[in-house]
Amino acid sequence: MSTLAIEQRLTELWERPKTVKGWFETVDHKDLGIRYVVTAFVFLLVGGLEALLMSHPARTFGGLRFMDNGRARSIRFRYLNRSSLMRLFG
Repeated sequence: MSTLAIEQRLTELWERPKTVKGWFETVDHKDLGIRYVVTAFVFLLVGGLEALLMSHPARTFGGLRFMDNGRARSIRFRYLNRSSLMRLFG
């Protein structure tokens, strides 16, 4: 085998496929960094939506109650306890 053929074969083997599956299976540090940033942003948006729904249940959907005040209070208490423990032991 010539050097050029070996080089082409190695490039073919180590190149990331241009599919979604290939993007999730890659170990390239640039792609992993992008995945971390996207994941962090998604969780920030989901957490903000949950905070909005818990803090303003009556105003969120114009009078449509997402959850009653007792349920929202118990969820807030659970998150407060968990975050306090994570800060203490984390």
